[in-house]
Amino acid sequence: MKRISWPGDLKRGRKSDDPEEPPTDPQFPEPQPTPPDIKPKSGAVTILLAVLLCGAGHIYAGQVRRGLILLGISVAIVAAVSVMGGVVAPAVFEAGGSMATVGSFLATTLAPMVGGLAFYAWTIYDAWKVHSRYNAVLAKTGVPPW
Repeated sequence: MKRISWPGDLKRGRKSDDPEEPPTDPQFPEPQPTPPDIKPKSGAVTILLAVLLCGAGHIYAGQVRRGLILLGISVAIVAAVSVMGGVVAPAVFEAGGSMATVGSFLATTLAPMVGGLAFYAWTIYDAWKVHSRYNAVLAKTGVPPW
């Protein structure tokens, strides 16, 4: 049985009846075995760290710079909410809860708290995505992606 020629065979000097395997496509390299010292990251540990401290799950999954940036942003959000809550909340209670002071309380304290909680939830989800991407690339190529 005669082997079908691959398009690059004649350029590489191979004849169509050459018993070698067809060339592999460089876009889709063969999966390499994972070295024993590089293990996939645990999803449970990633989520636990992300819940305990914003950015810690990213750091565990290998995205140190991103994790530190998210940690800094979360510290800034907590500091802003704490300062605004310490300044505005007592004024609301001293003023007897007028509509203007209640509105300023909602705008300066409650809204940033809700935004901060949304940011916190997003960092947990993003840590899971980073962990999944790390494990997928590690399984495919055998080397960590970053």
